[in-house]
Amino acid sequence: MAAVNLENSGLEALVTPCVSGAGQAVVYAALRQAARDFCRDTGCWREEVTEDDAVETTEDETDYALTALTGDYAAEVYRIVWVKLEDMDQHHSRWRLVRPATLRFEVTPTAGQVLTAEGVLLPAVGWSILPEDLVTAWGDAFAAGARALLHGQPGRPWSDPGAARDQWQLREGLAGKARSLVLTARKARPLRARMRVL
Repeated sequence: MAAVNLENSGLEALVTPCVSGAGQAVVYAALRQAARDFCRDTGCWREEVTEDDAVETTEDETDYALTALTGDYAAEVYRIVWVKLEDMDQHHSRWRLVRPATLRFEVTPTAGQVLTAEGVLLPAVGWSILPEDLVTAWGDAFAAGARALLHGQPGRPWSDPGAARDQWQLREGLAGKARSLVLTARKARPLRARMRVL
């Protein structure tokens, strides 16, 4: 998956002209916060631990690191969407997410099973690199959120409550679109289960 650096993303150019007087560091901080908030509010950044990088369960172990979800990005796992053992969906009451990026089973799974999962990611605080497809799809929303944050700062030369409200409405419209796409993708995923003989 291709990555894009914040400094080379073109997002700064979408924010800076609207907030004259705000320095580059201030704009980058707003973009970082806006991207994090957008990903948290919409669940748009999702990654999977596939069979290629799956974890295999071991005897007497209940905790499994899901570092494959974050890959090379400075990200945190915000929520686990689904978990499978041997391609069979596991009910959410059987596991929970413990920080950082560790899945804990309430009952020790049988050894030798392949563990796959899907998680919702958030850019880590102070992130610099994100997946290119995430920035391409939602960069306008990140920029609108950053403009809303900056215009909403009281007592600054770039303060403008009306513009903050307008930018927030734009961001919320894009967030609604992202939520809709996430729900559509989730409904399209077939439920795969296998009968087990006990």
